[in-house]
Amino acid sequence: MGITRLGPKRYRVRVVDKSGRARGRREKDTIVRGTKAEAQAAERRLRAELQRGRRTRLTLSDYAAQWLKQRAGSLAEATVNKYVNDLERHILPELGDLYIDSIKPTDVKLFLAQDKGSGWSKVNRLKLLRVIAKDAVADGLTDIVFTERV
Repeated sequence: MGITRLGPKRYRVRVVDKSGRARGRREKDTIVRGTKAEAQAAERRLRAELQRGRRTRLTLSDYAAQWLKQRAGSLAEATVNKYVNDLERHILPELGDLYIDSIKPTDVKLFLAQDKGSGWSKVNRLKLLRVIAKDAVADGLTDIVFTERV
């Protein structure tokens, strides 16, 4: 990682970004023919390109708060209250600390298996999680719908 001199006025510039379980390791590299200062400028440019491509990592709690705020205007008050209750009392205590891009279907299955609610309550919580998961994908925060096949 960094700048490696390959010969006179020839440098390999390599930048690595390891941000997030879902995205994995990303890297960019190039060969620069020129001075060391030009290689350093290329390194800054590559690092900036990786930063632009990096996702903002949000926990489910953080995203759910944003999501609910965006949706509240188009929902009936009773629906908003139900969502708030399901999120605050059931979903977020179990899944809220997980990053959106690291939640897996197995996490949701485990949550539902441990949920002590009735069958319909579990179905409604799963429906709420499905909408949140699909919106998280649409917002570019994750690549998978973490409720898929649950």
